[in-house]
Order: sequence, then structure tokens, then C-alpha cells
Amino acid sequence: MDHLLASCDASIVLTQAPLRETIEWPGHVEAVLSDYPDPGGPLAPLDPVQQPDDLAYVIFTSGSSACRKG
Repeated sequence: MDHLLASCDASIVLTQAPLRETIEWPGHVEAVLSDYPDPGGPLAPLDPVQQPDDLAYVIFTSGSSACRKG
């Protein structure tokens, strides 16, 4: 995990509460919870705000990186 976070220069990681407390995250990484409690009811969909220069979700695999799992 450290190699993955370092090689993609990640500064934010989405995680779940049990993992955020049990994993020792590198100092440059902010672990943000993706499992917030229900805010009290359904939320209305947000208006799209994406722009061509926005960041994207990237799946990092051994096939895309040419690095074997070891």
C-alpha cells in the first residue's frame, strides 16, 4: 500500500471507519471516511459540476502499471 500511495503521489484516500483506525497511513495522506452516517433522509441529486481538468478516479492494477504483484 505504501508503494501504491507513493507511486501515484496520493494525498487523499477514501476509506471506511474501521480501516482508518487500524491502518498506519503515511504522513502525507489524509484518510477521509466514505461511510458517513445517514444524514436523516434521502438527498437530492447534485447538479453536475465536472470540468475537463478535474481529477479522476483511477484504478491502479498490476496490468496498468507493469509492476507485478509480489
